[in-house]
Amino acid sequence: MITANGTAYLEFSKEISIRLKAKTVEQIEKEYTFNKLGLYQE
Repeated sequence: MITANGTAYLEFSKEISIRLKAKTVEQIEKEYTFNKLGLYQE
């Protein structure tokens, strides 16, 4: 049995996006932070 917390998909998606070079690492990090914390501060 594999278990994970409710936000584990975010880490997985972030790493896959980085490896696929879907966007720049900075863009991926911004989206990840926004979805994980519900806000983004520069």
